Amino acid sequence: MRKAIKKYNIKNGIFTQKVGENVYAWLLNSPQKHIIGKKSKFGMQIDEKGFNALTDELKNVKFPDFFVVDEIGYLEEKHTPFLTELERIIEESKNFIGIIRLFFHERYYFLANLPVIEITEENRNNIEL
Repeated sequence: MRKAIKKYNIKNGIFTQKVGENVYAWLLNSPQKHIIGKKSKFGMQIDEKGFNALTDELKNVKFPDFFVVDEIGYLEEKHTPFLTELERIIEESKNFIGIIRLFFHERYYFLANLPVIEITEENRNNIEL
């Protein structure tokens, strides 16, 4: 992902990172990080406030040349407004790269018809960009 961002000078996308008991998400080139998940005794739970703030930021992304998402997983599937904005951006984007666990691909109908490249430890350094 980072190679593609550098090679194509990508300005639009979403990154996530787990730090301690929280999962943070932010837009590329944005100083604002949002907590979208918090560890609880029942596992990782979504943080509505963080997802709402991230979704509001996504509403400002219009017809990007390129859009990237470093992970689409189980937290995202629990926040419908976020998924609605993500679907819109993917449809409007000229180019899209998203990282998704293979078993999650079919959970998101708007990803079902996109080409998939399986990345493994063996091939990850040889993917054509």
